Amino acid sequence: MGVERSLAHLGFDHSVEAQRLNSLPPEERVEELESNLRSSELHVARDHPVSLPYPYWLTDGEIFTNLKKGTKLEIDEKERGGFCRQGITLALEIAYQHPDQLVFLYSSPGLASFESPSPEKYQKPYDIGQLYLMSFDGEKVVNFAISLNKEGERWLNELFSELYDQINSMTDIQKKIIAFITTPVLSNFSFEDFLRHEWENKNIRIFSKKNHFGGVQDYTLAMILDELEKSKKGQLRASINTKMIAERVVTEGGSYVSSEAIKQAYFQVYAGVMEKENVKQLFLGGGCGGSVISYADLLEIIPVLKLEEISNLSSNYRQMVQRSFSGKNKDQEDFICPNCGEKSKPPVGDCCPHCGITKKEAEERGLTTC
Repeated sequence: MGVERSLAHLGFDHSVEAQRLNSLPPEERVEELESNLRSSELHVARDHPVSLPYPYWLTDGEIFTNLKKGTKLEIDEKERGGFCRQGITLALEIAYQHPDQLVFLYSSPGLASFESPSPEKYQKPYDIGQLYLMSFDGEKVVNFAISLNKEGERWLNELFSELYDQINSMTDIQKKIIAFITTPVLSNFSFEDFLRHEWENKNIRIFSKKNHFGGVQDYTLAMILDELEKSKKGQLRASINTKMIAERVVTEGGSYVSSEAIKQAYFQVYAGVMEKENVKQLFLGGGCGGSVISYADLLEIIPVLKLEEISNLSSNYRQMVQRSFSGKNKDQEDFICPNCGEKSKPPVGDCCPHCGITKKEAEERGLTTC
């Protein structure tokens, strides 16, 4: 597949993220990376159509992504000619000025860049739409992203009314994209009103995704609303211990976290999802829109010997290294992690595939491996 040539399609840009992470105070780096890894598992590796909530703090015309207001929101000027930055900034400001009223903003499918030639990271067009829901709770603006396929766009008629038909009728594709992404709509909905509203057809198919086995899973509007409510309540959780991965990357990085370490962290998450789902490849979603990553890709980007240094290893790799937390061989009973209690088939490599704790860390904490 050529992973190095496809990193822009795999849900992260490790070089840009390294620059951003290292610009933060050391005490904020773990939280930032952990948040990004958690979002990547849910929205990219598992392709949930609803994102986790993203908070933004607005002060004196500036937009920040953390409570301490030390990190400003960064939106690449090269993405869709800078119109994404313009529209999202405007939508956040409108939400901030109208507490508890939802603001809608739609980023339609199509060109990710208006330049020719396009920057490498924006060469692949977006093949799904993203509907943003923003609301100011008196302290911060909270944003949720909902993925829509072409059929799901029919729902936008109810949200944008005649404005949707007006924009959608444009024949110039670039102008249509610009019109959507720069036209936020202030609604009369509170978040609760939105969830409880009697929509015309809750059975309309909003989003379809490939599951881990190559099949297709459909999401109706009713399912989207249910997942949105779970996300708002904090019930949409990652299953990989992204916090432990982030802590290890930041701690081992010292004063500077390398882009290589960040790249490995993301692939660590993907490998962990493969382990939990017992599959050899993932159909990535989110902005990647249909890219596929396999275990072979992981080996291409992370040499076999280096894989021994990271957690959440895939079952294929564990069979190669033939090493177990407990020292038992592959014919013996299941390994039970002393930290999270999850069960795995040995050999399990040098760490638990579920929570990421290593044998050394378990010993340091006085936990008994079994």
